[in-house]
Amino acid sequence: INIFIIKYSNVDIATNNILDVLFTVIGILFSVGYSIIIGFSLRDIKNEKYINRFKTNLNNISITLSVYFTTSIIIYMISKLEILKDFDNIYFFIKIYSTLILSYIILFLTYNFYIIQKTKLQIEEQITKEINIK
Repeated sequence: INIFIIKYSNVDIATNNILDVLFTVIGILFSVGYSIIIGFSLRDIKNEKYINRFKTNLNNISITLSVYFTTSIIIYMISKLEILKDFDNIYFFIKIYSTLILSYIILFLTYNFYIIQKTKLQIEEQITKEINIK
């Protein structure tokens, strides 16, 4: 229990700065990820089965990015509520949990970049197959 006894003002300054940085990183990752998804072109794929599969994959990634970005906005806004400062313990734990949740969201958004890359490679492979069949 003594581990958590930290000078209150230092915790406030440190967690606010960390939360601001984490939220900024999330905003950048969301923007870049969404831009990549918008940039995909499926026009060279003729096989309906593959088009539908890729559209579903891209749609799922898009929804996931949006949900996690919206969640991060809500978490960030809650962490900034001034009324919470009246409740020291609750305020401290909200700051800590907000930091952990936003960190997790960054990891998850980064994982989605892997999924986007994997989908892009699958699209390119399918286009190459269809061009070689002609």
